Amino acid sequence: MSNEQNFLFPNAVELHYQSEAIVRGVQAEMFPLEKNYLRSEQGLLDSLAKLEKLWEQVQGNPKQDSVRDVEFSRRAAALTAVARWAYFSALHRTETRSEHIRIDYPETNPNQRYYQATGGLDKLWVRRDWITDAMSGDKPQSVYATSTVQTTQTTPTVSKL
Repeated sequence: MSNEQNFLFPNAVELHYQSEAIVRGVQAEMFPLEKNYLRSEQGLLDSLAKLEKLWEQVQGNPKQDSVRDVEFSRRAAALTAVARWAYFSALHRTETRSEHIRIDYPETNPNQRYYQATGGLDKLWVRRDWITDAMSGDKPQSVYATSTVQTTQTTPTVSKL
């Protein structure tokens, strides 16, 4: 069989994803200041779409020929999950607050006084824990959790570059 035929008719050996390539892909979305410091809805959606593709890849078959390969594949999956949580959470905070700068929402919104908890693997979610000024026992501020307010997939509408 020629090389062209092997390409057209791959054998039964499964392909492994390369952990280093996954990590570089996550870093390409998380490290540049133009993507991560001055954020916008479209920029967050674009990065989430790329991170979602990386997440699909880490669900595949990692190279596991050595303990180091296993460690790196787990690290790649963890970095991808955390990056998705960070950008998904940022997408749901529609204001500028502290180090979170949204160029499409340049002001701090006093009605958004909450912490956000984000999680999920295949389906991401955000829960808001509101901060109140009411006295609660001996605590000057109390935080109470609300039910999860957003459960959605990370690829609503993404524009093509």
